[in-house]
Amino acid sequence: MRNASTEQYQELDVLIVPSPILSAEGDAFLDIDPVTGMFTGGHLRLCAVAEFSKRWQPRCIAVVGGLHAQHGTRMTDTMEQFIKQRNSDAHVQKINSLPCTRHNVMALLNQLGRQLEGKRVAVLTNDYHLRRFLEFWSQLQLEYDFRVAEPLGVAAEWIQPSVETDFTWAAREQRRKAEARGVADLRAGKYVDRCLGELSSFRDHLAKSPESYLSPAEQKRMVCAG
Repeated sequence: MRNASTEQYQELDVLIVPSPILSAEGDAFLDIDPVTGMFTGGHLRLCAVAEFSKRWQPRCIAVVGGLHAQHGTRMTDTMEQFIKQRNSDAHVQKINSLPCTRHNVMALLNQLGRQLEGKRVAVLTNDYHLRRFLEFWSQLQLEYDFRVAEPLGVAAEWIQPSVETDFTWAAREQRRKAEARGVADLRAGKYVDRCLGELSSFRDHLAKSPESYLSPAEQKRMVCAG
């Protein structure tokens, strides 16, 4: 992973922002997952994006977020609204995907693809999440016939420091351990993609535009299964 320096933040063509967890009501990004108790840093991440956009003015902010079975594109709609409320000059492009990091990356490669070739690209997410995102990027782009350099990694915590408490420290440690297990499983070929067991929830989107959401290999399997 290439950690970006502040000099490298200048003149970015695309700043990628993968979606965090949204509250059940759809009106707030959460820093703690209410189900697992693990740190997610959602509000911190979006605040960092807004601050980054004001200070370094990337040409495009690509917010990539999972579709919701009942609420459709609510995630990317809310991400765009959050950023624009804090920086009306920001240019936000919404990339909808299936709801996991692996499919976030697929959607980016599918929907932006060759537009990223030769561009200055960075990804901004929480520090715990950077490694797994970039691991997926390196693995998945091998399925495509174009090559995009690994994005610069920008941790939200470098831009928007947060106040640490015993509670958030414990939640962060729990998250870091889970992420380490995920990366280890990914490298060992044991990673389980939960989206693959929920494809029926997104039947309408997949039937209309499978090339937007699935990798080339998944699209082939879908055709064979059909």
